[in-house]
Amino acid sequence: MNTLKKAALYLDHFTANIFEYEKKAILLKTIESAFNKYEKDKVSLKGESHLHHKEQALQNAFYLKLREELRVYNDVLLFGSTSAKIELKNILNNDNRFNDVTITIKNTDKLTKKQQIAFIKEIFYID
Repeated sequence: MNTLKKAALYLDHFTANIFEYEKKAILLKTIESAFNKYEKDKVSLKGESHLHHKEQALQNAFYLKLREELRVYNDVLLFGSTSAKIELKNILNNDNRFNDVTITIKNTDKLTKKQQIAFIKEIFYID
């Protein structure tokens, strides 16, 4: 990677907003987990054990999708109000492709997209 590419992810266990930032923060895309309220209700009818395994599998698939999105960046900010950012960081730390990537975690309250952009600007002092 010749140029420094920076990304910020505002995430919880169900969605992630992926921003790229340089001179300003730009929302690139939103990725949603396949594990949502509808899926949870449907799977819970099959029993608690089945629900737990299905939730784990779908959550892992969500994190792996985010990992693939982040492969092109060498500076990553993970922020949000849940433990999802820590879970994703652990996955990234276990992948050798991220050995030279700076990963920063920040706790925030639940934020609107406008507040997310303002937060990124504040953290990285961009106009």
